Order: sequence, then C-alpha cells, then structure tokens
Amino acid sequence: MRLSYRFKGPRVNFWSSTYKLVGSVGSNRCTSSNAYSGSDNLNRHCHGDNDWTVPGTTGPTQSQLDGTYMYSYLRYNQNMAQNESVGPNILCALNPIQPLTASRATFNAALAAVIAPAKSGGTTVATGLQGAWYTLSPNWQGQWQNPNAGMANQPTLPLPYGTPNMRKIVVLLTDGDNNWQGAYQSSGASCGSSSDSVCSSLSGTELLYNAYGRVAQFNTTFPDGRISPVNQTNADSRLNSRFTAVCNAMKAPGSAVTVYVVAFGVASADRGRLQSCASSAQHYFESPTAAQLQTVFQQVGNQLASVRMLY
Repeated sequence: MRLSYRFKGPRVNFWSSTYKLVGSVGSNRCTSSNAYSGSDNLNRHCHGDNDWTVPGTTGPTQSQLDGTYMYSYLRYNQNMAQNESVGPNILCALNPIQPLTASRATFNAALAAVIAPAKSGGTTVATGLQGAWYTLSPNWQGQWQNPNAGMANQPTLPLPYGTPNMRKIVVLLTDGDNNWQGAYQSSGASCGSSSDSVCSSLSGTELLYNAYGRVAQFNTTFPDGRISPVNQTNADSRLNSRFTAVCNAMKAPGSAVTVYVVAFGVASADRGRLQSCASSAQHYFESPTAAQLQTVFQQVGNQLASVRMLY
C-alpha cells in the first residue's frame, strides 16, 4: 500500500519506471529472451517490474511489455486494465487523505470515493497510522487544506497539543498483517535467477515498491533497522517494528494521541502487537467477522460520546 497525501500542492504518489535500469544479460541477471534488444548483445537490460514510458522518452513497445512477467500477470492473468498494469500509480489507491473537517457530508463523500486497487501491492499498516498522525499533529499545521480558511475567528488546524477542551484520537481498523511483497509473476521465477525478468535492482534481491520505496531506500532511511538479507520474511518483520515505533511515538508524552485499535479478522501472531498499540485494554476491540464490525464501532462511538470529534 502506498498512501496518497494531498497538501496545498499536487498529490504525492510515484513509482519510478524500471525501464532499462535493471540488470543485464552480461551480468547473468536474465537471459537474452527476457531482455530488451540492443546493439550490445551481452549487456541488454532485463525487464523490470514496472517498465512504464517516462514522458519525453522512448519506452517499451506493447510486445515488449507483454513479455514482462509482472505486466503480463496483471494484464492477462488478473484481467486488469492497461493503466492498472503498468505506470507510476499501479497497485495503489489514488484517493488522497481527507484532512480534518467538521463536515460530516465532506467526510462521507471522501469515504464513498475510496476505490481500492484491482490488486493490492501489499499492506503497510505503519504508513496508514502515520497518515492519521499527520492529520492530528501540529507539526503539519499549514500543510493540509485548511477547512477554516476564510472563516473569521477560527483556528488553524491541527491544533497544538494540550489545547484546552481538545483531544486527539486515532481509530485504526486493521488486520495487523504487514507484508512487503515481491513482484507478481506467473512464471515462478525468483529474483536474481538467470531466467528472471522482474528484478528491480542491478544486484541482489529486491521487493516491490511500496510506501517506503524499495527495500534499498528503506535501509538508507532506517540504517539501524536494515532489512538484511532481503526477503519477504525479514521485510515484514521490519514493517512490524516500524508500526510499533510509530504507535509508541504517537502515544508518547508531549504527543498524547489516544489510539483505538479495531482488529478485524486478526491472526494470533499479530494480536499482541495490535493490543500493545492501543492506548489501553479498553481501547482495543476485535471484530472477527464483517457482521460484527458495526457493533464494534458502536462501542467505540459510545466511549467517545462525550468527545467532540473532528472527522
């Protein structure tokens, strides 16, 4: 999952093209049949996992795209549209985060407009939690569209921590299962093998681009929590650690955000982490089925009945 933030400027959401940036036949990263043709037969570039045409440049032809494992899998195995199978926003919901608003109609319209991608690129719960925190944190004041703009005697949101008669509350609905996926492919090839055409780096194993970028970008940003060796098990573990770090920072003195967690269909391996994220045992709820979800949110609402919430 990649979050789509909309501040005063345009939406921030981008998956860089991998066209002719991935490996070569000469380095045994792929076979000549799984490479883009070129004058140098030993150094043809392998197919990437998202070979879209950058404006103003020459990109892959349709027949070349059809020979790319990930594109072919999404386009033909999953019957996804062309623009859903390749491009800067594939596998991503394109809806921006709704900033704070006192308008129920605005909130409901934003919720109704959410469209999930035809196929997910993995789940990164920590970034969803971060997005909620950013809408509440005064450190982001002036970055969001201000619902009070042009209104006399109205404060700029988000309000500072500790403002009288104000509480900052996050309600997180999740199954708690962080997963950083590898490229989709129907061939069964593994990244780094000589027959593979979906590797996303010149050397070593990589996983799909997500809210933190590539694994290599994550390791640069969080050197103390590097994913090594690179595989989905280790990457998922780091996402779990990142989730806990974000949750603890939100609840820390000085921030004092109250966190409710609604665990929906949670696996036993994820239960303890979600329980620890909630501000207390009374702030943790489980809804193992969709039918029980409404009842759980009614319970949360009853606890918040005396709190004026900004949706």
